[in-house]
Amino acid sequence: MAQNESTLSSLEAIQKDINLGQCASAKQKLSNILKERKADLNCLSLLGQIACIEFGIKPDSDNAFREPNTYIQLIEKYLKKSNFQDAYQLAALSAQCFPTIIHFSFGAAMAAEHAGVTQTTYNWLQKVITEKPDHLRAHERMIVCAYKLKRYPEVKQSCFALLDNDKTNSAALIMLSNVFLEENEHEESYKYLRKFVACEDFSKAEQVIIANNVALKLCDYESQSKLPSYFDVLEPNLPAIVLFDTISNISLRSNTNTYNNNKKYLELQQQVGNYLQHKAQQQNFQLNKLTMYPGENSFSGLTYGFLSVSAIPKIGQILAPFFSKLKEQGNKVIFFNVSDNDEKQNLVRRSLKESVDTFFPIKTKDSYQVAKAIAQIETDVLVDLNGFQQPGSQVGIFSWRVSPLQLVWAGIPTPIHYDDVDGQILDPHLIHEDQTGAPSLPLPNVWTCLPQPKEIPYFRETEAEDSVVFSVMSSAEKITADQLKVWAELLKQSTTYVLLFGRAELSNTIHKQHLLDFFSKEGVDAKQIRFISNPPENHLEMYQYVDINLDTFPLHSGITLIEAAWMGVPSVVLCGTEVSQRSGLSVLNNLNLTDGIAFNATEYVDKAEAISKQLSPELRETCHHNAKQSAYFDSDSFARNFDTTVKKRLCQIRYGLN
Repeated sequence: MAQNESTLSSLEAIQKDINLGQCASAKQKLSNILKERKADLNCLSLLGQIACIEFGIKPDSDNAFREPNTYIQLIEKYLKKSNFQDAYQLAALSAQCFPTIIHFSFGAAMAAEHAGVTQTTYNWLQKVITEKPDHLRAHERMIVCAYKLKRYPEVKQSCFALLDNDKTNSAALIMLSNVFLEENEHEESYKYLRKFVACEDFSKAEQVIIANNVALKLCDYESQSKLPSYFDVLEPNLPAIVLFDTISNISLRSNTNTYNNNKKYLELQQQVGNYLQHKAQQQNFQLNKLTMYPGENSFSGLTYGFLSVSAIPKIGQILAPFFSKLKEQGNKVIFFNVSDNDEKQNLVRRSLKESVDTFFPIKTKDSYQVAKAIAQIETDVLVDLNGFQQPGSQVGIFSWRVSPLQLVWAGIPTPIHYDDVDGQILDPHLIHEDQTGAPSLPLPNVWTCLPQPKEIPYFRETEAEDSVVFSVMSSAEKITADQLKVWAELLKQSTTYVLLFGRAELSNTIHKQHLLDFFSKEGVDAKQIRFISNPPENHLEMYQYVDINLDTFPLHSGITLIEAAWMGVPSVVLCGTEVSQRSGLSVLNNLNLTDGIAFNATEYVDKAEAISKQLSPELRETCHHNAKQSAYFDSDSFARNFDTTVKKRLCQIRYGLN
């Protein structure tokens, strides 16, 4: 009895706040109540009143807050405003109070999906499908959730069930293709990709993005040519979580190789930023730590935070020497790893070993929760290591201003346009006068450093035939039809020219056949194309059979170019104006191997031909020597330059200097 009286008193206090227009206080009190008791229509009514005040609308009648239609309309308004947290809470409470109305369960699922809470989305969709087995859209969204949760057998079973009723269901076709690709079932993946293309249902941006990526990974340029550009199918006002996945999957490949598309790409980034800034203000979690510094702070002994969403141990192995040097200079280094897999986090932790002061695992991927976790550990500088390069990007936490200085330092530099990014770490060669995006924070020479590779022979293994071997060491998804046409033009210049694809996956039947077919149509003899099916344990040994390395474009390589030079192999790059199109320019300038720098396709072929006529043991020795003596392997100097540049920027901010 006492508990009921307490609850009643609390509800009356909430109603009083609502009457006074104090919605934030009312929401907080209601959330506290719902943690302790099951929701009822009284609680839902209070939440509905709060929503009406926030939207500036009046209820249709005195009984409006007992009518399901009222909450259906309010949920839709929250979704249109991209306020997914409130949309989810209202939908979840409505589903409890009106359990027979599927709309509320599905609304809760959609709000949870847009907020990036995959498991919660999955649970609500299960409830919808249990109560309404013929709910087609719920089945299609369930497939996406199961895929994100890596439940591949369930994905396939659900897709096949959908195809039993509709053989042209585009959602099922493209997801099957994607899952079979994940399982290395390339023949099956190709089969369903072709069926998806044949059905010509390209109305959903999400499906077109998946199809483009699958086609690139399978080297299926014929299918890709029939697909629209990502930007041609993007729906207006996409939810932020969909935008995150969209711009991460685009990754500046073939569909952003124009000024207009690149501009659209940057606009999408800022659209995400606008949403997250709004979300940060709503959650009252905006921080501004610049006031933490004493008036005359010299910024010695900073606390650096580095944020990664990658679970690849190689990330730690590459960064460990740099982190150690930062610590030697009196700084503290914290590594934030966002991952939902403990084992992968442990692998990264082991690869970093003693190079960081603190390894801080974060198991949630919700931007607000990530921001909250990082803000609890005070950092002077937070450096995001991924930008928008892959799904799961957490650069959006910068909207909560979790550190006084917020920087992006990506492995392959790509354009960043996001108001809450204070700077992007680059080097002078990466910056172009027409460049757009976040402010540049250039280091004196190189933008990255690496641990020195093992010393292995870098001489060229001789072959029986007199040939010049060009290599492509990039992965399938970085290779586009435009590049293949340029490489075909090069190969047609001489029958002694050979193109070697160095990635093992490209020797698979599907990839190999697609590439051979493409070159055949361009008039290139199949004997000039080679594949590596059993690469050596140390991938650097591949370069012992290579004369010249051909880099991809518009998205350049970084480490690959440096490793090629280390093994005595010169490279050819085609450069543009954006940072993703200039990392090759940067590397070859810093290695003093500028003969391979081109600015158009014709020049690219000419440069490759010219170098082919200069091949000699002396050239290989020069490449190796320049790489070995370069700043790329001097982690001591790199850490000093990094630290000095960051501290200078902090001083500029602190004292209002330009």
